[in-house]
Amino acid sequence: MSSASRRFVASWFAIILLGPINRGWGQEARNPPQPAFVPKITISKETTWATEPLDERGFVDYFAVINRQFGAGVTPENNAVVPLYRALGPRPDGTRQPEDFFRLLGMPVPPEDGKYYSSPRDGWPDGALNGPWKEADYPWLVAWFRSQAEPLEAVVEASERSESFSPLVNGPDAPLMTVLLPGIQRSRDFGRALVARAMWKLGEGSRFDAWRDLMAAHRLGRLVGRGPTGIEGLVGAAIERQAMDAELRLIAETQPPAKQAALFLRQQQRLPPRGSFVEKIDSCERAIYLDSCIRLARRQLTFQEAADGPAFEHVSLRPFAEEALIRDIDWDEVLRSLNRWFDRLAVASRLPSFKERDAALIELRDDVLKFSKDRKQKYDWLVILADQSTRTRFTADLLASRYLPSVHHLARYDDRSIQRTRNLELALALSAWRGDHDSYPKSLAELAPKYLESIPLDLFTDQPLRYERTADGYRFYSLGSNGTDDEGRGEDDKPRGDDLAVQMPLPKPKP
Repeated sequence: MSSASRRFVASWFAIILLGPINRGWGQEARNPPQPAFVPKITISKETTWATEPLDERGFVDYFAVINRQFGAGVTPENNAVVPLYRALGPRPDGTRQPEDFFRLLGMPVPPEDGKYYSSPRDGWPDGALNGPWKEADYPWLVAWFRSQAEPLEAVVEASERSESFSPLVNGPDAPLMTVLLPGIQRSRDFGRALVARAMWKLGEGSRFDAWRDLMAAHRLGRLVGRGPTGIEGLVGAAIERQAMDAELRLIAETQPPAKQAALFLRQQQRLPPRGSFVEKIDSCERAIYLDSCIRLARRQLTFQEAADGPAFEHVSLRPFAEEALIRDIDWDEVLRSLNRWFDRLAVASRLPSFKERDAALIELRDDVLKFSKDRKQKYDWLVILADQSTRTRFTADLLASRYLPSVHHLARYDDRSIQRTRNLELALALSAWRGDHDSYPKSLAELAPKYLESIPLDLFTDQPLRYERTADGYRFYSLGSNGTDDEGRGEDDKPRGDDLAVQMPLPKPKP
């Protein structure tokens, strides 16, 4: 019998045995009404991870868990999100934020008719973000800045707060994975606005005003990145990177005197702590997936919705096959298995050196993906007729293989952000040295202890950074996560490299 014939026989045999369970073949099966089905799930550290608070159905309320954890110590007076919403209003993306969102923030719902932030109609020209410019270059953008003075000052005020937490709120009994973050996405536009305004001020000769806006953008990136979700971390890292690129441009364009460069360096070193991707993985990202798994068990989500992909490829039989697969599964063991993967991911992400972290993360990724490959070779449709233990193991590994290979990349963002920060601080120390000596040092070691307490190593190799003086400046770089010397070429260069480099003078910005 051919493999196709075996699949056909197995599928119809399952239909005969389990036909009464079938919920339909079309959209109704993908989005069923709230079911009465209640799976057997134990509330414990090993299964649900969090054990309270519980909702009215007796399941863990993961929204409340994450809000409690990341909102600890945050008040309306120290939370950056409060002034951000004074700038955004109640509809940051056109949809009104729930009243519970503002209640959890501890602020009144902003009025509908306030003077709120709106993005420039024609977008952001590259020339306004990548280098100094004058009013004559973009008069329409200057007019826009003047019209947005009030909401942008609220953004600057937000950047000066010590904490940042945007509560996770969704519709009744909605999955944690579907939570919307409209204010977070708009924060990236705030970062662009502050950088573009700084480049305008720099072009008009106001170094300190430009630096103030760049520091506001930099602090904003740090604060946004402190939120619980991976998305917030990625948006915060993007804002911070754009601010750092612009700060390097200011150093190159103005060559600040030694005292000013030293002042700028001290301000960099006093920035709010950066949010940890490892903490997000170990708590919020774990909660998102456990919540999705439990909702799959409760028949509130399909595999397609819970894991961004179906369990089986055959479209016409997929709803029934997935229902047959998860029937009478040991969901406690599925949850324990997912927690073991997340525990391993968190441990790997916290290893002391990049080489150790990278090796452990690659091994974990390969172990997860191995199941995905084996699944296609060994199980196919016959798994729906297997015993409970086999179907349980299949479901647990399938969910892990759909999610963990992408999540493990989040752990690497911390390393690149930390190295870019080290590079910027070195550039400021080198600028201060130049102000005192009218040249650059022969080696980075000469910067300590007067300009820096100690010289940072390349985070990726634990070796000194590659540094050289050039005819008109200097260049130094980290080898990046591939550990290969790409001669200072980064991801924006051709040919592409993985190095994280700083050079002075900087290349002229692209038009």
